[in-house]
Amino acid sequence: KAECLARNIETTSVADRHAFSHVDIGRDVTEWKRLRDNFKRGTIIVHLAEGTSSRMADEFRYIKAEGLLGPNLVVIHGVGLTDAQLKEMAGAGSKLVWSPLSNFLLYGKTANVRAAREAGVSISLAPDWGPSGSKSVLGELKVADLVNREALKSLFGNRELVEMVTRNPARALGWERKLGQIAPGFLADLVVVDEREADVYRNLIMTTEENIRLVMVRGEPLYGDSGQLSAARATREGIEETSVFPGARSKSMVPNCPGIGLPDSSVKETMRRLQEALQFDAAYTARVVSQEQLTNDLARCNEAKPSVPADASDARRMLSCRFRLPFEKTSLAPLTTAEDSQFLPRLLANPNIPAYLKLLPDYYRK
Repeated sequence: KAECLARNIETTSVADRHAFSHVDIGRDVTEWKRLRDNFKRGTIIVHLAEGTSSRMADEFRYIKAEGLLGPNLVVIHGVGLTDAQLKEMAGAGSKLVWSPLSNFLLYGKTANVRAAREAGVSISLAPDWGPSGSKSVLGELKVADLVNREALKSLFGNRELVEMVTRNPARALGWERKLGQIAPGFLADLVVVDEREADVYRNLIMTTEENIRLVMVRGEPLYGDSGQLSAARATREGIEETSVFPGARSKSMVPNCPGIGLPDSSVKETMRRLQEALQFDAAYTARVVSQEQLTNDLARCNEAKPSVPADASDARRMLSCRFRLPFEKTSLAPLTTAEDSQFLPRLLANPNIPAYLKLLPDYYRK
């Protein structure tokens, strides 16, 4: 299948090996069955032990009891895993995805990556999600670098940190013969950046969004400095300017790729539609949440059962008691850190983050 800048691991044709993402462990019989079925078919990526309470370790035990501990398991977060459980993961060939910024913002603690490394667990790095994570893998590299330097006393080398966003994720998905390095026979997924540091690995860690010159997916130039992208594609057709940095350096993107099965849409129009989607719609929630889950959530709040089928009023009751809706107004954030004047101040004002993360703005100063 054709791909643009974003690669969906569940639909890509990178390799025959399938991958399946699960935001949570099974909440009902149907979800546990889906987890088991997907584990047999390929790699399952599960948000597991995301928190600090003692029940987080129980989630690992549930996964193990269901026969899901093995090379096909990739754990995102693992904040609440014990050292013994990390050793079990290593022995079974399971992998870990480390998301330090999101973990600190939400829980004031992150995964014990020292214990994971000592146990032999393969560690990848990713920003979890937009609301409480870095804007990109480049941003998360800087957080990981600070944790490594200030809390772990440089446990990981620069190359190890870079491999957490290149080789290790490819291995975790079973795609190490196609992705993760620049070599003959591998897909030409490439990023070209400014030279800021003599060491190539340190250079990538220090790279900001402004320093990106060109991004290629499967050998096709899709993002980068506006002039560089036009030159690489030999045409301005299909290119849209998306960001302008101080000094008038601009970035452009090719938002539409043939063969992906989606109607063409500009970046501006896509962001408009995303902003529209951020507005709460109770009727939509009632349609997409299963009757079983809605009933269970309402029961936890001592609320009456939902109607059959559930309607918007049922969804409002559930969201009000479980998540204290209505939410505050949500606005779509700018694409880059440089364009988002509130990103770093909001992050640094969070009381959960360790003091050394106050150094994060230093990476974005020229």
